[in-house]
Amino acid sequence: MDEEQATALAIERLATKIAELSTSQIRMENSLTEMAKAITRLVAVEIHQAHYMKTLDALTIRVDNLSTAVHALQVAEPGHNQTKEWVRLGLIAMASAALMYVAKSTGLI
Repeated sequence: MDEEQATALAIERLATKIAELSTSQIRMENSLTEMAKAITRLVAVEIHQAHYMKTLDALTIRVDNLSTAVHALQVAEPGHNQTKEWVRLGLIAMASAALMYVAKSTGLI
């Protein structure tokens, strides 16, 4: 093999390696593009998750406030029932007194 053939063979091998490197570079660029898209989707998911967590925290506070209000109503319920009974008895007493007055005024008693 003479020197020209060896040089031609070396150039051919070099061209093949350059083509392989170019193909490898294109594959790496495609992989990096896909990774960038995946990271973009991940960031969007993280933003949504942060929004949902903030909303969940606000709802938890509201539920806690409602729970406190319900507990306060449950504690006040016996007093409320007692007040209702007093008002009912007061109305009966006033109605009885009014009926007695009418009965006395008309001579029924």
